[in-house]
Amino acid sequence: MGRKRDNSSVLLLEKYEKICEENGIEPSLNEFELLTLLAEIIVEITLKEEL
Repeated sequence: MGRKRDNSSVLLLEKYEKICEENGIEPSLNEFELLTLLAEIIVEITLKEEL
């Protein structure tokens, strides 16, 4: 039940790295960590909206 990989995660990682660079911050997350964090944030927001 794997998902077909597209360039979305790569584009997200590039955007994250660009934002970090613009703000003088060293990017510390890899692609997996960034996607995991994003998923956790989405779930948390969704759960709060259901309350």
